Amino acid sequence: MLPKLHPFASAPVIIIITFSALSAAPALLDGRAAVSEQEFAFAVGLYRDGLYQMAAARLSEFLLRWSDDERAPQALYLLGESLFQLNQQASACDAFRRLLDKYPHHKLTDSARLRLGQAYLEAGQTSASIDVLRQALRSQPQTSLLPDILYWLGEALAAAGDTVSALDTYNRLLKSYPQHKYTAWAAYSIGSIYEQRGDTAAATAAYETVWKDYPQTQPAESARFRAGRLYFQRGMNLKARQALTPLAELPNLSQIHLQSLFLLGEIAYFESNFSQAESYYRLLLAVDSTSETAARAYFALGWASAQQNRWPAAADAYISVAERFPQHQLAGDAIVEAGGVLQKAGRGEAAAELWRQALQRYPDQPLAARAALELSRFYLKNDKPAEADRTLRQILTKLEPSDRITAYRLLVNANEALNDFKAAFDFARQGLSIQSSGEDEAELLFSAGYLGYRTENDSLAQKYLETLLERYANSPRRMESLFYLGEARFRREDAVGAESAYRALIENYPNSKLLEEARYGRAWALYKMNNYRAAAQAFAEFIKLHPQSRYASDAALRIADSRFSAKEYSGAETAYRQFIASVEKQAAQQLEKQRVDYQIAVCLLKADKFTSAAEAFAAHIIRFPESELADDAAYMHGWALFRAGRLPEAADAYKQFLTAYPLSPYTAQAAYGLADVYYNLKDYKSAAAAYENIIKKYPQSPLVGDAVNGLQWCALQLGDIERGVRVAENFARENPNSPLVDDVALRIGDLFYNSGDFARAEQAYKRLSEQYPQSEHIPAAAYWRAKSILDGFDTGRAVDVWRELAAKDSKSHYRAMAFYQMGQIFYAQKKLSDAGGMFEALRTNFPSLDLALEAQIYLAKIARANGDLSAATAALAPLLERADKGEIAARASLEYVYILKSLGKYQEALERAAKLAVGRADVIGAEAQFTVAGLKVQLDRRAEAVDDYLKVKYLYNLYPQWSAPAQIEAAKLKAELGDANEARRILTRLRNDHGDDEWGRRAAELISTLR
Repeated sequence: MLPKLHPFASAPVIIIITFSALSAAPALLDGRAAVSEQEFAFAVGLYRDGLYQMAAARLSEFLLRWSDDERAPQALYLLGESLFQLNQQASACDAFRRLLDKYPHHKLTDSARLRLGQAYLEAGQTSASIDVLRQALRSQPQTSLLPDILYWLGEALAAAGDTVSALDTYNRLLKSYPQHKYTAWAAYSIGSIYEQRGDTAAATAAYETVWKDYPQTQPAESARFRAGRLYFQRGMNLKARQALTPLAELPNLSQIHLQSLFLLGEIAYFESNFSQAESYYRLLLAVDSTSETAARAYFALGWASAQQNRWPAAADAYISVAERFPQHQLAGDAIVEAGGVLQKAGRGEAAAELWRQALQRYPDQPLAARAALELSRFYLKNDKPAEADRTLRQILTKLEPSDRITAYRLLVNANEALNDFKAAFDFARQGLSIQSSGEDEAELLFSAGYLGYRTENDSLAQKYLETLLERYANSPRRMESLFYLGEARFRREDAVGAESAYRALIENYPNSKLLEEARYGRAWALYKMNNYRAAAQAFAEFIKLHPQSRYASDAALRIADSRFSAKEYSGAETAYRQFIASVEKQAAQQLEKQRVDYQIAVCLLKADKFTSAAEAFAAHIIRFPESELADDAAYMHGWALFRAGRLPEAADAYKQFLTAYPLSPYTAQAAYGLADVYYNLKDYKSAAAAYENIIKKYPQSPLVGDAVNGLQWCALQLGDIERGVRVAENFARENPNSPLVDDVALRIGDLFYNSGDFARAEQAYKRLSEQYPQSEHIPAAAYWRAKSILDGFDTGRAVDVWRELAAKDSKSHYRAMAFYQMGQIFYAQKKLSDAGGMFEALRTNFPSLDLALEAQIYLAKIARANGDLSAATAALAPLLERADKGEIAARASLEYVYILKSLGKYQEALERAAKLAVGRADVIGAEAQFTVAGLKVQLDRRAEAVDDYLKVKYLYNLYPQWSAPAQIEAAKLKAELGDANEARRILTRLRNDHGDDEWGRRAAELISTLR
């Protein structure tokens, strides 16, 4: 009988069986016995000759005809064996089970049980195999087949994944039967298990047991090879070489022999002994130039030659792979590698041709990506960005993500070289859409940030550069990233962020070529931040470090501007004078000279040196009569004299200005200044005339409203209270087409409203709406008309006016305020449906206003009041997630606490309320603390709740609406907890603090109930 190899081990199966011999004297048997003897002998003969199909048929027939024959157990066993050899495991198992069931004490039961376990294992029924073999161990502990059973039980356990039990079983075999034919295979299986687990030390130890203790067994060579391979993987090259060298010296040309040669070459390669590695590869190729191992050897030979800078030899080796093994998986890679070494050999065009061949022959294989990438690098290196761009675009969609990232980087470079910054920016962003990390992501982030800046996508530029700096603190692009981040932020008017980026560059890269630009940019950022003192210092430092910079002159001027803006007027004056002196002979600075000369006068004025300022403004007019600032200076001359208290001279200056510059945009202001001079001279009659002159002569001036106010003050001083109203009404009649006529009408209403005359205010606002139906002030007039009515205690009519305003299709914030006012009124009146309609209209029509956020909270309150907690939660969700975490988010969070409380989620509500109360000193904190106490009552933590209620008083006493009821609740809890004296003390303090108000009375009532 030939042994059958089990699929889970390389060990042969050997079944020991003794068959009954044929009778030596058949003539003495009766006819029936002779027939059965012959049929059995025939079946056995077929089995012994390996004709298992025919043997199984004869044995089955024998068992049908001679079921009671003494040879029936042997027939059953041989039937099972034949079926086992035919791989008909289910039928084999049936035969073996029949034998065990019918003849439990037969001498073949040991072999049958072992074979049944093997058959189950062959059939993939590992659990059944384990059960049968374990039963064999229990029922037949003295059987001679015990080592066979142990081995196959180990195989079954390993196949079932129970490697712990498998190892125990194999080790039992090794310990108890060290010379058994399966012992070497058991040790080999132990090594396989440890190798699969990744325990290479244990695996190599097991393999060593096989090839050192059982050197003549079948698995010895394989175990030695595996041990050598594992030693190599563990970096134990000496041991690996010692294990593999004898295999490489075998006279046969087995795969183990060839693979050992190859591994010895790999060991030498990784030890950087490239010439020795090459000798091993060539030794292999001398005896085998056609196998798969030979293909890998040629490829490795290319690597070894390349490491020795023997580029032509490396190219030959790689090309040998492609030519000798065109269908091998390494063939295309070999062409790509050949291109690489040819390029290093200075044969760039030849390399490019190979890469083009690889693209043509293997367009759909991963190696095409490498070829395309190398070819594109070649094109870029040789100033052919268009060819690189074309090559990469053709293959881009076929690339794996990692190669696509590299391709995007090259596409960015190619399109930058082509000056197509938009395309380059798009490619950088597409590269970032692929999940990546390390250098690829860092480089793409920089490219996207830089190109975003170049294409004026500053928001995106900022995002990418910030991400780069956050994720890759040590990136070689950090310095440039900081600079362009500063530039992008500056252009986005984020001066604070720009200054931070510039400063980081300056502090961390003192030798950067961008230092000059960064220092100048930082100084400007500080200026834009309104940090003028620091800006002045930064500009001064810039000039000191870069005196020859093209920005030096501008920086000097910015020092003066910074000091001026910092209100350091004396320092600014000095800096302006220094600038004038430095550019005195530069004609190109003429306009700046004029501005600076003017600014010197302004500095004097700002420093309250009014007389000097007046003189400086007068001198400016003389020095620069044609200056665009001459009329400004003439006007400011009058203003400076006014501030100096030299009122008659100021009046003369204003009059001279009005004569000399009748077309100046400052004429109305000068006329208004003249009126103010008269008013301050207490010449109210002249002042009134001057104010009235402004209203008549400059009806389009925005100062008309101020002139009306000035005239009203004059009228008051002159004893004519109604004069201001009359002048305004006269202006409206005389200038019906003035764009200010409705504004003046609105001022009349405001005058009545602010004086508390709500009835006349309502009429004035109503008149504006009727007389100027197209006025932009209509919404304001309608809103304030309703407010006048409401303040006159007519809520219903106020709501009617607001409804009319809200019904109009307008984006005016007064319409939004109308929705809000009505919503609040309806909510207070408990008309929740009407209130919800108003707040929803406000939220829908004015989503960007802060009032819309207020409306959102009210909508949540209304939904909660209606029992729709899901809608309430949905309304709050966007407010809870607000990044600013300001008051709106806090109020939303408090409302969400009430929702959680309504849901019975007291603990979650408590945690949120407690977090909200921490660190707050406002009314929200007071309400949150009060709520914390109430929730602890719900959680039956009453003693803690007392302290939390009292915290409201001591932390939020400015809010009696919460501190007073908190003391009431604390006292009630104290009484409930049996401490009536403490409850009385709390209530007595509350009564004394509040006297006879609501809370004082409530405290007194509760005191009377205490015992």
